[in-house]
Amino acid sequence: MSLTEPARERRALFESLLERLRDGLPPAELLGPRVDQTRVTELLGPVALADARIGWIRVNGERVDAVVTAAESQWRVVFGCASGRTIDSLDVFERPDRFDGITGGRAVVINGPSGAGKSMLMRSMQQIAGVPFVIFDEPELIGTVQPEYRIWRDRAPALHRGYLDAIASLARAGNHVAVPAAGHDQAEFVTALGDVPTLTVGLTCELEVLIARERRTGRWGGIATDSMTIHQGWTYDLEFDTTDEPNPLDIARQVLDRLQRLGPATR
Repeated sequence: MSLTEPARERRALFESLLERLRDGLPPAELLGPRVDQTRVTELLGPVALADARIGWIRVNGERVDAVVTAAESQWRVVFGCASGRTIDSLDVFERPDRFDGITGGRAVVINGPSGAGKSMLMRSMQQIAGVPFVIFDEPELIGTVQPEYRIWRDRAPALHRGYLDAIASLARAGNHVAVPAAGHDQAEFVTALGDVPTLTVGLTCELEVLIARERRTGRWGGIATDSMTIHQGWTYDLEFDTTDEPNPLDIARQVLDRLQRLGPATR
């Protein structure tokens, strides 16, 4: 299929960028003023050095999608280009190995006060897992619902029970999931997850540190103090103190290692 004029322009621009990176030349003159040259080099440099070739390219307004291939590897490159002369944004996604699921699925439930690092830990797990890992910032962030029913959970118990059941169903289909407790009792997760092999992780942190993080990040004032009793009624497979800000990747590796060693669920 012949390319349109905009597609030809953007293909030529993209080929020039790959060529410059392949030759070890700075790509600045091909990038828009707001584009981080170092980041582009880090993302696209390995693709260029692998002598990847453009398979196809599509243009939709300012968005350009291209697939490039080298030997057994393939990348999807998405970049913004308004003028046809410079690249204004760029992301690179390498085609991952196939994952057909894990029997019974796996779940990680993380509990801890606000600011202890639950979201950071989940993102770190996702970053190094090497398989699809679905994380939820809160159990209730599936689809949308009127916010008052999320805030006052007691006014819609079937709704919140259904959120946990939906996460459990995703795991049972053979997937890895991670979710913060977000104020739910441990018994609610035990009921919902049932036969899904599940790891429970507890994060602790000194209150003074949590309050400082709360101020620094602009969280809802007082939520750290209010959440200090969050561990009551919980037991954990792993516990970590994040007061001294340990590397979340180190914690994530320990969690993933323990998760891999989980056998069939016994409950």
